[in-house]
Amino acid sequence: MHHYNIRGGLGTQVLQFVNVYADLLDKGLTDAELEITLNFGNYDDWFYTNPGNHTVDLDFLSALFDFSPFPIIKNKIGTHKSNCFNMKSAMNMVKYRETIIDLMKFKSYPFVPFNKEYVLHTRTKDRQLISRKEYIEYIGNFDSSQCGYIIGDDNSFCKSLVSTNTNWKLSDNETSVNDWLALATGKNKVVSSFTTYTLSAAYFNPNSKFYILKYDPNSMVSKSDWDTVEYFVQEFNNLEYAYLENNTTY
Repeated sequence: MHHYNIRGGLGTQVLQFVNVYADLLDKGLTDAELEITLNFGNYDDWFYTNPGNHTVDLDFLSALFDFSPFPIIKNKIGTHKSNCFNMKSAMNMVKYRETIIDLMKFKSYPFVPFNKEYVLHTRTKDRQLISRKEYIEYIGNFDSSQCGYIIGDDNSFCKSLVSTNTNWKLSDNETSVNDWLALATGKNKVVSSFTTYTLSAAYFNPNSKFYILKYDPNSMVSKSDWDTVEYFVQEFNNLEYAYLENNTTY
């Protein structure tokens, strides 16, 4: 039996599980030889004292995918986490991408698609790589003919952006799971900072273009994480960097 530990928010859980499947395929193993523990233990008090931030102690995998061949064990005190941001894992995830997309079937949810060209994902609570001021300045670079949806981890900030940029709108979905499914299945131009929420959707959706704002190797993101993203950008036709100063790509 091969055991894997998964831990984190929605995008991190998805990418870690992609890494699990890539490792199984690379080793020629079967689902019957797989055991997964989803760990929720020892998160900082910040997540539990700020309303709306309890997204690290939820089982997003079972919500998104059909895992009937094997169980997912939930451990409230576990802290282990399998690392998917390293070059060996990244190479396997790229190598087996088409097979994994075929194997990891989404559950059926009544989500609302994003029917406009752009989707801007904002991350302004934990690990803020782009400031609120920079998001406000960035969205101001779009002209009136360009419009889309604004989603993110802080609904009040998303609402404030929409209130001053009336050609943009909030998502019609009620949950981050439904928003993720819309990103992973639609045909849009998706703009975000470096976040596994959109990076994981990009993995499953070659029909949309995903743009990563503000590449910064000196940021709080580790070098190994940036190296992995660099590799994905090179290998995936639907993933690029974008300028923060305007809405064009590198």
